[in-house]
Amino acid sequence: MDRGLWTADSLLVLRKPRVSESELVRDVKANSSRWVRETWPAVGFGWQDGFAAFSVSHSCVDDVRRYIENQEGRHGSMTYQ
Repeated sequence: MDRGLWTADSLLVLRKPRVSESELVRDVKANSSRWVRETWPAVGFGWQDGFAAFSVSHSCVDDVRRYIENQEGRHGSMTYQ
Protein backbone atom coordinates (compact mmCIF):
# COMPACT_ATOMS: atom_id res chain seq x y z
CA MET A 1 0.00 0.00 0.00
CA ASP A 2 1.43 3.36 -1.02
CA ARG A 3 1.14 5.73 1.91
CA GLY A 4 2.84 8.63 0.15
CA LEU A 5 5.82 10.63 1.24
CA TRP A 6 6.68 10.47 4.91
CA THR A 7 8.64 13.23 6.52
CA ALA A 8 9.31 14.23 10.09
CA ASP A 9 8.82 17.87 10.89
CA SER A 10 9.73 19.70 14.05
CA LEU A 11 8.47 22.92 15.54
CA LEU A 12 10.00 24.88 18.36
CA VAL A 13 7.14 26.76 19.97
CA LEU A 14 7.05 29.05 22.96
CA ARG A 15 3.52 28.82 24.29
CA LYS A 16 1.54 30.11 27.20
CA PRO A 17 0.71 27.43 29.79
CA ARG A 18 -3.02 27.94 29.21
CA VAL A 19 -2.66 26.56 25.65
CA SER A 20 -2.34 22.78 25.68
CA GLU A 21 -0.12 20.86 23.29
CA SER A 22 -3.16 19.18 21.73
CA GLU A 23 -4.88 22.54 21.10
CA LEU A 24 -1.72 23.97 19.55
CA VAL A 25 -1.15 20.97 17.27
CA ARG A 26 -4.83 20.87 16.30
CA ASP A 27 -4.66 24.51 15.17
CA VAL A 28 -1.33 24.09 13.36
CA LYS A 29 -2.61 21.02 11.49
CA ALA A 30 -5.96 22.62 10.60
CA ASN A 31 -4.52 25.92 9.38
CA SER A 32 -1.60 24.39 7.48
CA SER A 33 -3.90 21.81 5.84
CA ARG A 34 -6.24 24.57 4.70
CA TRP A 35 -3.31 26.59 3.32
CA VAL A 36 -1.85 23.62 1.40
CA ARG A 37 -5.24 22.68 -0.08
CA GLU A 38 -5.95 26.27 -1.13
CA THR A 39 -2.44 26.80 -2.53
CA TRP A 40 -2.10 23.43 -4.32
CA PRO A 41 -5.61 21.98 -4.74
CA ALA A 42 -4.41 19.06 -6.89
CA VAL A 43 -1.97 17.81 -4.25
CA GLY A 44 -3.28 15.18 -1.87
CA PHE A 45 -2.25 16.28 1.60
CA GLY A 46 -2.96 14.99 5.05
CA TRP A 47 -1.37 14.87 8.44
CA GLN A 48 -0.72 11.61 10.22
CA ASP A 49 -2.78 10.87 13.30
CA GLY A 50 -1.16 11.84 16.55
CA PHE A 51 1.95 13.79 17.46
CA ALA A 52 4.78 13.90 19.97
CA ALA A 53 5.52 16.90 22.16
CA PHE A 54 8.52 17.58 24.36
CA SER A 55 9.16 20.44 26.72
CA VAL A 56 12.55 22.05 27.13
CA SER A 57 13.85 24.67 29.50
CA HIS A 58 14.62 28.17 28.23
CA SER A 59 18.31 27.43 28.72
CA CYS A 60 18.07 24.69 26.02
CA VAL A 61 16.13 26.66 23.39
CA ASP A 62 19.23 27.59 21.37
CA ASP A 63 20.44 23.96 21.34
CA VAL A 64 17.03 22.72 20.21
CA ARG A 65 16.88 25.40 17.52
CA ARG A 66 20.28 24.27 16.17
CA TYR A 67 19.18 20.62 16.29
CA ILE A 68 16.08 21.42 14.21
CA GLU A 69 18.05 23.57 11.76
CA ASN A 70 20.44 20.64 11.12
CA GLN A 71 17.73 17.97 11.05
CA GLU A 72 17.48 17.81 7.26
CA GLY A 73 21.17 17.00 6.94
CA ARG A 74 20.98 14.24 9.55
CA HIS A 75 17.78 12.72 8.17
CA GLY A 76 18.68 13.15 4.51
CA SER A 77 20.72 9.95 4.54
CA MET A 78 18.08 7.87 6.38
CA THR A 79 15.42 5.88 4.50
CA TYR A 80 12.95 5.28 7.40
CA GLN A 81 12.17 1.84 5.94
